[in-house]
Amino acid sequence: LNKGNVMKVLIVRPINDFVKVLVERIFKNERGFEIFQTYDDKEAIELLDKKPDWLITDISVPDYSGEMIILKAVNEKILLPNKIILLCGIDTIDWVHRALGNDITEAIHLIHSLSLHDEIRNIMKPVAV
Repeated sequence: LNKGNVMKVLIVRPINDFVKVLVERIFKNERGFEIFQTYDDKEAIELLDKKPDWLITDISVPDYSGEMIILKAVNEKILLPNKIILLCGIDTIDWVHRALGNDITEAIHLIHSLSLHDEIRNIMKPVAV
């Protein structure tokens, strides 16, 4: 964790307002999170400089810009793939494998928006030390 045990979370391009509100609810009552949120790809790239502990993004059909952000985060060693949560639909999973490659795809957390709330909580829950 970062200084003061604050976990930085970068949320990029929530699929829709429902998902955005759901993600905000997950973190609203949780202590120890610093949330950075953007719909803008350029701003997302800049926010990677803040060295987030987690990245939550989606693959934005039709431009698939989430791919660029994920590849930059992994290739520049800003984040390990297992610290990336990718929101996607069942119909985009094959595309995700082709765009990111099997190694990254196998390591990231693929979540369908219907199970978003429970899955994000389970993935990001603090590990007891």
